[in-house]
Amino acid sequence: MEKEVQAGGMLAQAMMHSANNRFDKARAMLEEAFVLTVLEKAVVNDALLQNRKREAEVAYQKARDLELQSQKAEALAGYEALDKAWPDGMLDVKARCASLRSDIAEAEKAWAAGEAAEAANDPKAALEAYQNVELFYPGYKDVRDRIQRLRPAVQAPAANG
Repeated sequence: MEKEVQAGGMLAQAMMHSANNRFDKARAMLEEAFVLTVLEKAVVNDALLQNRKREAEVAYQKARDLELQSQKAEALAGYEALDKAWPDGMLDVKARCASLRSDIAEAEKAWAAGEAAEAANDPKAALEAYQNVELFYPGYKDVRDRIQRLRPAVQAPAANG
């Protein structure tokens, strides 16, 4: 009975750790409580699952925040980690991964076109390409600096003409 009481105390502590996003500590305590208990194995097992789900929800929100801050590569890495941890699916992770991969690929293509246009001394085409980069991936590399640098060069002849 002493082990059951000890396991119950560990379960309560683990739930507090999980609520405070200390998932590793909660998991360790729950695993230890699972070994100690005989009567509450189902309760501890459910708590392990809830801890894992909560950890995934926090990771999802972090990835979502990165996505909203236009840190698409970092967001994709976060979503991919979730997709690997939850292969049967979690929320809309698979769709978000596909969307981010597409945006990043399009930005990379537009970036290459912009660099090629600059190498060919075509500032107007370069500016258009870099503006396309911004559409797919705001904040990609130094695209904003390049747009700022090229915009006056493209607008100046039109003003003089």
